[in-house]
Amino acid sequence: RRFACVKPVGFCSVPRLMAMMLVRAVSRCARECAPQCFIAPEQGALRRSVRQLHGQTLGFVGLGKIGSGMVGNLTAAGAQVVAFDPNEEALANTVQAGAVRATSAADVARHAKVVLTAVPNDKVLNTVVEELLPALAERTDGAVHVSCSTVAPATSRALQ
Repeated sequence: RRFACVKPVGFCSVPRLMAMMLVRAVSRCARECAPQCFIAPEQGALRRSVRQLHGQTLGFVGLGKIGSGMVGNLTAAGAQVVAFDPNEEALANTVQAGAVRATSAADVARHAKVVLTAVPNDKVLNTVVEELLPALAERTDGAVHVSCSTVAPATSRALQ
């Protein structure tokens, strides 16, 4: 399903806005299978949204401009994030900002119930998902994959 956004109020940078939307969606996804996003103008909205995750560890694969910004906002708000990217420099910068280093996408799935991906295209997403799915399938706690990747709608639908 698509994210249904409440009327936007105020302005946030794209990574901050996406992080708030994802936290809200992930916290509701497991309960309702109908993710909702939310945009709040006041300070602390992201921190309050992160609390809804009830101490879960988030996994993140893809630490480019959008992914690194989202992970930075999530860790700054107090979320524990396990991250991976094949680009060692991007991974090192994210770890320095407070994330925990994973050795592969499958390693992220082993350490986090909720795994987010932000990758640049369909081919990369399919490669990452092929690695993630077996590790997520091994989990017995209802793991969730949320793709924030720049991909064709058909690719997103194929993941459902």
